[in-house]
Amino acid sequence: MKIKKITTIFLAEIIMLVFVGCFNSSLTVLPSNPIVFTQYSVSNPKDVNDGYMAIDYKGRTYIPFGTLSGRITKTEINNCLGYIDDGTDNVHVCTLTADPNEDFLVIICENTVMDQPTFWRATDTAGQQISIPGYIDDLGYDYWK
Repeated sequence: MKIKKITTIFLAEIIMLVFVGCFNSSLTVLPSNPIVFTQYSVSNPKDVNDGYMAIDYKGRTYIPFGTLSGRITKTEINNCLGYIDDGTDNVHVCTLTADPNEDFLVIICENTVMDQPTFWRATDTAGQQISIPGYIDDLGYDYWK
């Protein structure tokens, strides 16, 4: 009876360690001198009532475009640039290996369980045919139509 109890406790501890390990797995690491991105609002030029949050990087404005379809791995993230200033440094902004033109940035909420990456697209690509990595699911925002 005592062995069964010890075995049950041991298995419970192993399961807890596995869960903790899965939830603490970071996709990104901030650089030593991260860019601190400030969000601001922009309107769709075709409809001023259609607003979006935006960030700037290298003279380009980025707004939401899509979400993750499937999985993304560390090898598909090129560089972690910095974080969006929301009172923490958990919302990381990164470039993608499959996007050398930096038409997209991936926004990754680290140290959270439920959030999944979102992809923001440079507004200067609106109306253009650009290469969209297969793991990005277009959410159909009016800005991009």
